[in-house]
Amino acid sequence: MYLSPRQLELSAISEVFAESVGAATNGLVADGLVADGLVAGESVASGLVVNGLVAGDLARDHKLATGRFLTRKDSWLVAPVLEFIGKFSFDRVFDPFAGAGDMLAAVKKIFPLTTISGCDLYDDRWQRNDSLLAIPVPAGKCFVATNPPYLAKYSASRKGLWSRVERYFRGCRCEDLYQVALLRLAECGCPFVAIVPETFLTSGMRIAGLERVVVLLENPFEDTDVPVCVVCVNPDFRGEAEIFAGARFLGNFEKLLAARISPQRTARIEFNVPDGQIGLRAVDSTDPAYRIRFMPAAELAKKYGREKIKNSSRLLTYLEVREPLCCGRIEELCRRANSILEEIREASCDIVLSAFKGNTKSGTRRRRLDYALARAILEKALSELSCDNAKIETETFELT
Repeated sequence: MYLSPRQLELSAISEVFAESVGAATNGLVADGLVADGLVAGESVASGLVVNGLVAGDLARDHKLATGRFLTRKDSWLVAPVLEFIGKFSFDRVFDPFAGAGDMLAAVKKIFPLTTISGCDLYDDRWQRNDSLLAIPVPAGKCFVATNPPYLAKYSASRKGLWSRVERYFRGCRCEDLYQVALLRLAECGCPFVAIVPETFLTSGMRIAGLERVVVLLENPFEDTDVPVCVVCVNPDFRGEAEIFAGARFLGNFEKLLAARISPQRTARIEFNVPDGQIGLRAVDSTDPAYRIRFMPAAELAKKYGREKIKNSSRLLTYLEVREPLCCGRIEELCRRANSILEEIREASCDIVLSAFKGNTKSGTRRRRLDYALARAILEKALSELSCDNAKIETETFELT
């Protein structure tokens, strides 16, 4: 027995829950625990307990384990996506991770003469299939529109879910379930659009036929605020992929990515040092005036105590630059680092920085600076300081 998404926080319930409930009735006792208020086939009452788990918690655990977030809104159908879909001649739209069928319904409204079909591992409205293992593509001229599951390897391990998803990662170098899904989709040979986390942009993953990637500035989900984009793949395309933010064209994918610089380990820089001499706000605030920025430690300390720093700190931190060149020149180093950062942000239209949940008040995507790029920026700033020193010393020698 499977309860529908509507019956449990709009999420399909896991097999363990289904097996425990069975033909449930009011007052059911499961493993010695009373599940009050459940009537089979109707809504699940709050406080339901099965195998020691509250139903709401079990649903959330299932959502985490399967990475299933339902696409309730059609805000993903922005102009660049519609233009891409409209280029193809197809008589069927197929979703291998159909869920509640929202994406199929959205496409059907725009292309009413098409037939829609799908499959899903948990929803009985569709053919039952695990599309992370193989996708049964329908015959005919088929276009695929889907929202595959998201769950990173490290998250699965940290949350104790690895045993439930391990099989999907065997034999590939994927780091997230959505990447596994993209591989399966690419094997189908059909043109497709897929809503995936925006981390795709900086993941290093490349798909043959990638024609464009569209960053969604309006969240299409009701149950998660993970930043996402639409990957548009045309198996016959052999050109350079384009990047859009909403309807705005940003540029060529690879050229934008080329703005990122890599650390060379030419300086001794240590992150998450409570008594470090440089403060770093590594994430954009919702207020556009408070962007990612390097600053003297004393400035950050006014708002964020040094005692809060942990080894795992990623958004606000202090760092130590153990170079003699920095002595008395921290403010100048921070100014140069911020200037380099802004140059990179402008040249890449921000896509080399990690997307962060939500947008700024001006409607742009918030971004986070990873520490590898932060290190590279500081190394470059130090190099510029060193060049200035050498120039000053040369000019002084010539004068004497």
